[in-house]
Amino acid sequence: MFDGLIGDHLDKCDTSTLYFRNLPVQKLSDQVFLLLLAGTDTTASALTTVFYHLAKEPSYQQKLVEAIQEIGDVSDPIFDYTAALRIPLLV
Repeated sequence: MFDGLIGDHLDKCDTSTLYFRNLPVQKLSDQVFLLLLAGTDTTASALTTVFYHLAKEPSYQQKLVEAIQEIGDVSDPIFDYTAALRIPLLV
């Protein structure tokens, strides 16, 4: 799947110092695909669990909304990790 992309990139690199220099491109491609798939799957599972429990507990959901509103401008589209750390319910 990623063979061409990975192969093209490796052709432009000095692979003599890379730990995977003896790894076939197909194997490397498979590992990249697995990493992307696993990351997507676990994130989706975690978010599904969080939203399920928030839906089951409307009072906790309301507390979370209030805590988010307390940290600042909720119209700001950027909600990053440092903003999340300021919410006691999330830490």
